[in-house]
Amino acid sequence: MRKGLIIAYHRVNSSGKDPMAVSVENFRSQMRYFYDKGYTSITLEDYSIRMGQSDLPRKSLIVTFDDGYRDNYLFAFPILKQYGFSATIFLTVNYIGTDNTFSMDKNKWDKVADEDLPLTWEQVFEMKKYGVEFGSHTCAHWHLDELPEEELTKELVDSKRRLEKMLQSKVTSFCYPSGRFNQKVKEAVYKAGYLAAVVTPSHRQVGEDIYSLKRIGIYSNDTRWRFRLKTSPYFAAFRDSGLLYRLKNYIPRAILQP
Repeated sequence: MRKGLIIAYHRVNSSGKDPMAVSVENFRSQMRYFYDKGYTSITLEDYSIRMGQSDLPRKSLIVTFDDGYRDNYLFAFPILKQYGFSATIFLTVNYIGTDNTFSMDKNKWDKVADEDLPLTWEQVFEMKKYGVEFGSHTCAHWHLDELPEEELTKELVDSKRRLEKMLQSKVTSFCYPSGRFNQKVKEAVYKAGYLAAVVTPSHRQVGEDIYSLKRIGIYSNDTRWRFRLKTSPYFAAFRDSGLLYRLKNYIPRAILQP
């Protein structure tokens, strides 16, 4: 089945104070790399509809951002436009349009800069007009696998409803906060009316379907060679084979053996 490359970012800025933030210079270089390689940028919604079909571009790139930081607009958006790329941004709805820092950033920095704050609705509307897709990252960024069923449903349904009201369009894409999900959560995402959901697997193996589409996470410590390795089709095949998971668990034991 023809598949696309889904990459995951959180932030793009050059402050150097957040390990989740890719520098502006590196982000520009990474987008230039995909442009030179002939990738076609599509949204996650488009991908979920065309996945496996013959009209899906052979080298499809789905650029995603989690949370909804203002630096997505200030620094990433101009670079995306420069190369004719789109993106899918997953919004934590309670924070958008406010000057409240995200819960995971409380007391993280001595001084909060404009780029550390959530997106404004005006910025969201401008990016949507260009072609950026906006999906749900829930209302409050809770760990969904820990919530009672009623609260889980509320996070999924209310965030979708509120986004659709503000955007005046359907919201079909979802991202699990902190990658926390299980089968019950996946079923709830389906019942809430989403078409697709993404996850950034760490060392553990994660089964893949339309509600657990795998992404490649890109962070501040990804050097040029590391970025190219991680985004190569060979790395994805290596990861999906389970060999990466087994090696990570085997090598430390081997070193410790007498």
